[in-house]
Amino acid sequence: MSYKNSFLVWTSTLALSIEKMEMLTHFMRSASALIEEEINKNGGIGGRPVEIIYKHFQKGPEGISQLKNVFEESRGILATNGHFIAGNNNIISNEIVPRDTLLFCPSEVQLARANDNVFNISLKSDEHCLAFTEAYFNKLNPESKIVFFHENKRLAKIFKNKFGRRKNFTSVDLLELSAEDKWIESIPELIKNLKNTDVLLLDVKLSALKIVFDYLNANSFKLNVVKYFGSIEGRFDRVLFPLVEVSTKNSFLSLPFQELCEKINPNYSYEDMDILSDSFWRLEIPLLVAHVAKNLSLQDQLDTQKIAQEINKLDGVSDVFIGKIKTYTFDNFRNTNRETFAFSFPLAVQKNGQITKTFTPFQVLSDDGETDICTVNFVYVDLIRITDIDIGSGTWGCEFYLDLVSDFEDPIKIINFNNLSMLNSKYEYRLIRKIAAEMGSADTYRYFISANFDFAALADNYPFDMQHIFISLSISNSADFGILQPVPWQLLDYDFHLEGWKLKSARTGYLKRKEVSHISANLKQVSDVREEVRLGWTVSRTNAVTVMKVGIPLSFLVFLNYYTVFLPFDEASSAVGILTTTFLSGIALYFSTEKPQPLRMTTVDLIFIYYYLQVGLTIVVLAISSFVSPELYSFVTMVIKIVLPLMIVTSVFALIKRVRSIRLRPRIDAI
Repeated sequence: MSYKNSFLVWTSTLALSIEKMEMLTHFMRSASALIEEEINKNGGIGGRPVEIIYKHFQKGPEGISQLKNVFEESRGILATNGHFIAGNNNIISNEIVPRDTLLFCPSEVQLARANDNVFNISLKSDEHCLAFTEAYFNKLNPESKIVFFHENKRLAKIFKNKFGRRKNFTSVDLLELSAEDKWIESIPELIKNLKNTDVLLLDVKLSALKIVFDYLNANSFKLNVVKYFGSIEGRFDRVLFPLVEVSTKNSFLSLPFQELCEKINPNYSYEDMDILSDSFWRLEIPLLVAHVAKNLSLQDQLDTQKIAQEINKLDGVSDVFIGKIKTYTFDNFRNTNRETFAFSFPLAVQKNGQITKTFTPFQVLSDDGETDICTVNFVYVDLIRITDIDIGSGTWGCEFYLDLVSDFEDPIKIINFNNLSMLNSKYEYRLIRKIAAEMGSADTYRYFISANFDFAALADNYPFDMQHIFISLSISNSADFGILQPVPWQLLDYDFHLEGWKLKSARTGYLKRKEVSHISANLKQVSDVREEVRLGWTVSRTNAVTVMKVGIPLSFLVFLNYYTVFLPFDEASSAVGILTTTFLSGIALYFSTEKPQPLRMTTVDLIFIYYYLQVGLTIVVLAISSFVSPELYSFVTMVIKIVLPLMIVTSVFALIKRVRSIRLRPRIDAI
């Protein structure tokens, strides 16, 4: 087998249920096809279409062997992904992947030989973990005990070096404590003597996490816990203790990724998409290579050395890669855009086995290579009513309550509404109340807002159209006022007044955009990443007035058309007269029908075009045949009696297919 101009995207079995694992492999296979289509629509690579081959392997040595077999049987793989376990990446890079294939690993790689085609795309930053942990310690009671569970890897060394001299810090290597099969007894023994004011740091595998979580939940133990490794999505249905999760994964999903998921399966829940997002980084690789290949000549776009050089030019200043989820910048084959997020798990909003995550009140950010602690502003929207959705002007109006939790006074002044309408300008707000928080917490402000917003109107399916309306928010100056948290999907508002439309779904997430500018006399290119928070609602039109105004009279006219083909030859002139009348009636009906502005071809236009063609052709055929002979007239009417119903049925099915077409659905990440 030979894969030409291709990418190999592969996954291995995870610690998920069979059902979830099947969902993941189906998603990755479908997403590979969509990403392949997206790249090829934009010209492919090297002037040729690319192919993305998806493979799923078993975990462990068996899976590594399966990967080796693929490379032994194939030639011409342009790029592939590595493994999330560093030890496996050493084997993959040194023994399996050839030097002329780009390899992207999510962890460190120890190369046995020089290889300029191996990239480290890890988002992990030990400096971020240290900075967050130190800031977390500063908010603790000085007498609180700090116990660090680890397995003598990952953060173990740097944490012991950084915090080991603290009198209240205790490091526990679980592998030295006891054999793993004894952890279920030894771990609770260490925990039970701690107090609610103490802190347990966890940098351990899932089996140890489960023992700790189960013990704390079962005993209603409110011990403060900070977790640094592993994912709990889909593995725990409740967290009854104060938990902070420090992770490279942003659990608030990006809108481009959600848009991709909707194309594959509109019924994916947010829990499903959260699981799927963990594996999607592999499909960012073809998008990354296609992005930099545009800077090369066609003959160089398949040269891996030159592609590698272009990737290293993504320095975060002149250019940056923004994928469906990840953002990458590089220096010497290493991703320099390291991200760390810290989440808490409010008990008040844990319902029906759903665990809600929110940002902790402070986060770690990198700014020009420096690690900073920034404050978080929390925003929640309670929609009251939608007053108007105008697809002609692409605007919609609403009234809503905006709750802001912030350290800053009157925080609405630091919030930008990015899609406020300029065409139909309206923006009014007033402060309803301010709730002072306990010491050390931020105040809560509630505002009433009445405003008009822009949206990307899609009129093609009018009057059977769906629209996605949204509110876009961002912080006016993140350097001074910190960052804005997206609304958790569990707190999305579905209950509001909406007349003439039906709510189909609601979405929340973030959207990153690259803004390119040229500065100074030499027009130096500078790229900046702009991030905004969005809440959106997809609605479908339910107003039946247009459908009734068109459907009822048009059905009657179609019946008259069909009636004329049953008239005998002697009444051919009457048949043509009736058809002419219905043709003119159809024209009058069309011009009396409401149509969105500006004018464009919509579904209602296609309905009338079909009607004009059907009536016009029938008039011509009957008129000509009536001049030739009674036999031809009889034959023609017999054919029309059969063909016309078939045409009507076919047109109805075509109409239904068009209305349901994914191509004509509104995008939730539209700009």
